[in-house]
Amino acid sequence: MRALEDLRQKLLFNSLFDTWKALCEERGWEWADPAAYLAFEEHVLGSGLWSQPAGVCALDEEEEAAFLEAFERHAGRPLRTVNIRLDEEAVAVVRAFAP
Repeated sequence: MRALEDLRQKLLFNSLFDTWKALCEERGWEWADPAAYLAFEEHVLGSGLWSQPAGVCALDEEEEAAFLEAFERHAGRPLRTVNIRLDEEAVAVVRAFAP
């Protein structure tokens, strides 16, 4: 259960998408599930944690680009590009998510 801690140690502010992928790695979940990501987004952003819109969502892989398209079809809107401060409180909120 180290993926979130590893991400946090690299940068204090992380994209919600990268945070989602780290949580999925910890839990053994498939990250490319648009419905689960949408529920995660609502959970984190509805928690009152500090968040800030980001200008661009940089995708590293073709698989991530395919997820972005699937998410837009599922949610009827583009993926929000949001950064969160991944401090201890945020890690606890993220880990409290259950799809």
